[in-house]
Amino acid sequence: PADDGTGNIYVGGFFGSYDITPFISGFVRLNSSGSLDSPAFAAAPIADVEGIALAVDGFFPGNLYTAGISGSSGVDRWNNSGGKDPNFTSPVTPVITVTAAADGLGTIYVGGTASVGVVRVNVGGSSDGIFGTNIGTGFDADILSIVRADDMTFDIYVGGRFTTFNDASARGIVRLQPSGLPAVGFSIGGGFTNSSNDPDPFSQVYSLARASDGTDIYVGGGFAFYDGIRSNGIARLNESGSLDGDFAVEIAAEKRLCTNDTIPGLD
Repeated sequence: PADDGTGNIYVGGFFGSYDITPFISGFVRLNSSGSLDSPAFAAAPIADVEGIALAVDGFFPGNLYTAGISGSSGVDRWNNSGGKDPNFTSPVTPVITVTAAADGLGTIYVGGTASVGVVRVNVGGSSDGIFGTNIGTGFDADILSIVRADDMTFDIYVGGRFTTFNDASARGIVRLQPSGLPAVGFSIGGGFTNSSNDPDPFSQVYSLARASDGTDIYVGGGFAFYDGIRSNGIARLNESGSLDGDFAVEIAAEKRLCTNDTIPGLD
């Protein structure tokens, strides 16, 4: 959803038209009625948009595929009118997920393939060196979702197909501090595993969403167990990393939750 109170929504993906309007490349803004907000806005080529983070006066689309799009990188900043911000340039590519930090400085977190990992990007597009240094050897597979943890610590949850972080076991999810170091007190035990209770990159975490209480986290994916406990496709974790035993849903197939910071009313 847009932050301007209009009810508009942003939609990203890998498509070339919307309704009867052709030549739309990966991104549209829709009115609350579902109509296209502006053909001029929609015609701005962005390619395969996998994630979107809103800014005060614009938005950041994360691009997985940018070939043929002149001047496009893995993440760009666009104005609300649809024009790209020429003052924002970033070397990070490809990008699968993007979310705004809670520091009020215009900082964003982006995640991509294992070669990209998680990067904190400053307002001008440069990578945050301190965060990157503490990431160390990083993740062994794709990052698919990043969401803010709570409004007090500014930590982030990172979910994906990875099974290790900095050469330590991290099956599907980690919680990182703004420094890039793992959060103290967050432990996932055996983490997310497949139907044989084994780690499997394709039965890991696809989506994260912060619960409306501001501390717990909903997790969706192709997993069958969490820390040895049956939890097919969806789980709710407490801020310590333990499974919320009062939340039990059986979903056989993988699920992709909304990746907004909060899901009002889901509780």
